[in-house]
Amino acid sequence: MNPRLRLWAKIGATLVLIFLIYSAIASWLTRYERGYDRLVRGTTKAEVLKQFGRPGYTRKCELSPAWDDEPLDKLSTNCAEELVYSYRTKIGQWVVGLDANGKTVTEYHLSSP
Repeated sequence: MNPRLRLWAKIGATLVLIFLIYSAIASWLTRYERGYDRLVRGTTKAEVLKQFGRPGYTRKCELSPAWDDEPLDKLSTNCAEELVYSYRTKIGQWVVGLDANGKTVTEYHLSSP
């Protein structure tokens, strides 16, 4: 193989590697946004965990019931637990509220200005 062809092969391989690394990082940094956009009321806890992964922590329901910033009747939601997701490198939290049956009843995206 001549040296010029070898150089172009290395450059091409390096560019492909950079593109793959960038794509993987971009996908990882937007997984909560994508999961949040696909979330619908009544989604099971197992499906939430499949889309979002393991939460940073769980807590009892603390926030006023809402779905995508639309207020909900507190009695109709019966929120029992909230799964809280956040990135270490970005500001904001994604909170998914579940009822006693493990179905989603609330969702929030909290961010600081």
